[in-house]
Amino acid sequence: MASKGPFGRSGRPAPKGVGARLRYLFGRKADKDPKKAAGELGVTERTVKRWMSGKSKPNKANAEKIEKRTEAKYEDKARESAKAAGQPYLKGGGTDQGAGLSRMQFHGPVTMMGQSSRNYSRNRNITQPLTPDQAERAAAAYASGDSEALYQVAREVLRDYFNEGGGYSFTPEDLDFDLGSADFT
Repeated sequence: MASKGPFGRSGRPAPKGVGARLRYLFGRKADKDPKKAAGELGVTERTVKRWMSGKSKPNKANAEKIEKRTEAKYEDKARESAKAAGQPYLKGGGTDQGAGLSRMQFHGPVTMMGQSSRNYSRNRNITQPLTPDQAERAAAAYASGDSEALYQVAREVLRDYFNEGGGYSFTPEDLDFDLGSADFT
């Protein structure tokens, strides 16, 4: 059994071998009934059987197609798992210290404090670019399981969003939200 990574995400990486990837994408039946795999990949059933048995390997184009589909499915499952647990989602699990992270997407209520005599909260759908420093700190916080550090990065990103376009002057501490509503992609 794979160990759990930070924030409850499985520490197990996406499958690497062609046969393992095909089983991951199409289920155990890919060995015995390769029709679905063959149809979706645009190859013959015989070709899929040969890949599964290791008698041949896919050409570069087919290997890339299988790899991209595997990674996409793996990330979709990771996102679903994080959301079901009420936790933030970070593409790639923070393994590359921010490499590839470019934005934060937020879907949920944000409470803004200090701008009026009362707190103001409403649901938001926000997409905001990350600075390289924010991406690196988000990945490091996620990898170490430090939810407070990740929460602080998310607060900074939301502050940037509101202060750039809305004419506000929030500090990160003026914003409150559920970290599980944030996706770092």
